[in-house]
Amino acid sequence: MKDEGVLDVPEALVRAATSFGGGVGLSKNLCGCVSAAAMAVGLKFGDLTPVAKAAGPAYARTKAVVERFRERYGTVLCGELTGQFRDFASPERAYRCGEIVGFVSEQVKEILAGGEEQPGWREAWWEDYLSRRDKIK
Repeated sequence: MKDEGVLDVPEALVRAATSFGGGVGLSKNLCGCVSAAAMAVGLKFGDLTPVAKAAGPAYARTKAVVERFRERYGTVLCGELTGQFRDFASPERAYRCGEIVGFVSEQVKEILAGGEEQPGWREAWWEDYLSRRDKIK
């Protein structure tokens, strides 16, 4: 979505999401697409306060993505979505995940197109990142 101009995010954030693949670090837990979708929705509609409100716009929109995903695939777990593939590196598994990525991307684009983003998220995120980046290394 960054490449398509749907969501403008710092390169560091794209790098941070790398480990979502394979159900978070190949653990086959929550599908990486669902994790990435939650981040994308949170970036636009999230709250900068320490305790997000459960009824806030990010929660409701993220829940909508998860429900659409579960309705289509029956599960949000990578291991259940890809369990039929013995070799996780197989082209068949990659094709299956590519189809899932396409579906989730369309859902997120639709959700991001509706509503106004929370003001100041980019600046606040970037300032926080810069203040902590030396500690992260």
